[in-house]
Amino acid sequence: MITSKHLHSILVLIAVITAGCTTTTITHKTSANDVSSEEYLGFNNAKVDEILILPVLVRGGKGSVITDPERTLAIPDENYTDMVFQIFEAYTDLDFSELPDNDFASNFDSNGMTKEGLFKHAVKMSEKTKISSVLFVMIDYKDNRTGGALGSERTSSAGYRMWLYNSEANKVIWSSAYQSNEEALTSNLLQMGDRLEKGLSFKTPNELLKNSFKASALKLSKDLERRFMSK
Repeated sequence: MITSKHLHSILVLIAVITAGCTTTTITHKTSANDVSSEEYLGFNNAKVDEILILPVLVRGGKGSVITDPERTLAIPDENYTDMVFQIFEAYTDLDFSELPDNDFASNFDSNGMTKEGLFKHAVKMSEKTKISSVLFVMIDYKDNRTGGALGSERTSSAGYRMWLYNSEANKVIWSSAYQSNEEALTSNLLQMGDRLEKGLSFKTPNELLKNSFKASALKLSKDLERRFMSK
């Protein structure tokens, strides 16, 4: 059993560890509900009003299970780009544009694209469209759940990273990330109350992504609002 004394010692240890993990390139970082966001130098002064969204890419090829983190990025079967577009447009006050598929396909290597290649493509598309801010997303993994209502051999999981590039700063000025793995109710009874409030049904990977995209959109909106209020 964890006593109040033990809890205090743990909190002190966490504080000591955290104090040694600061970096000069990050101006603000938040994390909640498995979704984190980071602001980088240049965020406070960059003009962010219209954002171009690049097609969302995944690790692995069409029809494959995304499990190998070393695989190059590929175009997914699912239209995650529209999902990101609709959610960010609904939960922020920004204007968004989607990159036409033919513009993206003409620059996409049939063997896939690396993370570095995706960044270079964001820079190129910003120059071509004259839109200074470009959002690009990489889904690292997703997997479907197997099992019954309470028990599970494998739970749903999903994870992604997204970056906001700005041509005025000539760098990524904001990022967000998500990783989750749903647990069966019997694996953590302490979460029973929380699960009862949210509903007992397990979510699919796409539902996990949809919910977390919303959280990332809200974080971007809040980060931009805080930037405005601080001026």
